[in-house]
Amino acid sequence: MQSLVTFAQIGDELSLLDCDGAGDGDKLQIQGEFAHLLANDKTNLVMQALDAYRKRWPAGLSGNMALRLTKNLPIASGIGGGSANAASLLKLVSKVSSEKTNPEQLQILSASIGSDVPVCLLEKPAIMAGRGEDLVPLKNFPTLYSVLVNPGIAISTREVFAKLQHINNSVMPEIPERFSGVKDLVNWLHQTRNDLEEPAIKLVPEISQVIKEFDGNQNCIFARMSGSGATVFALFANMEKAEQGASTIKKKWPKYWVKPTVLMGSD
Repeated sequence: MQSLVTFAQIGDELSLLDCDGAGDGDKLQIQGEFAHLLANDKTNLVMQALDAYRKRWPAGLSGNMALRLTKNLPIASGIGGGSANAASLLKLVSKVSSEKTNPEQLQILSASIGSDVPVCLLEKPAIMAGRGEDLVPLKNFPTLYSVLVNPGIAISTREVFAKLQHINNSVMPEIPERFSGVKDLVNWLHQTRNDLEEPAIKLVPEISQVIKEFDGNQNCIFARMSGSGATVFALFANMEKAEQGASTIKKKWPKYWVKPTVLMGSD
């Protein structure tokens, strides 16, 4: 696997309410637009990350944790929301732990939780390869103005891979050490592909419809499915044009989740 990953200004929010609580175990409250679709038990990546941390550093956390997750991103949407939440949990508890944990140790632990968790722990534009543990931070990655669109259909990564006809595909073009700007990045993106897009569209045809809508927008400079879907991202020259693009999509599909946002560049 090889993926280019960057981070949006919008996202879920994870708060540590109490780190020395009594009672019968760690607790996770979930609120927000998509809270009703997410369990707060051990199937949640936040709780899996907390359990992994406790097993790795059993003396680090003396009391039970009380956590609150505000779920702003759609679930199973190909934009790494759950993985980012797991990474945020590791960062939170490492700050209150009595045992010192360095970034390298957290990275090793994060890889055992999920393939996308290490890059979310890094939280910088990067190329992610292997099973997610092979990370190459990108220098001079430009800030991007984007619209994220999800048709409101959760899609299973496992099902997408099951419909992938070929797992041995041609190697992606070598990524430049530096991008001179947005135009340079977009030119490179046009040489790449998302091999999961075709099988995902077979499961959710709405993905293709959204991409075609953006392709027909003269202000859109690039559009593609994110990850294993079903979210589509579109790039624009500035935030004003991104907001106009979002408005057009929202008028056509009022029930879709549509968010204009900034994709953060390298420091």
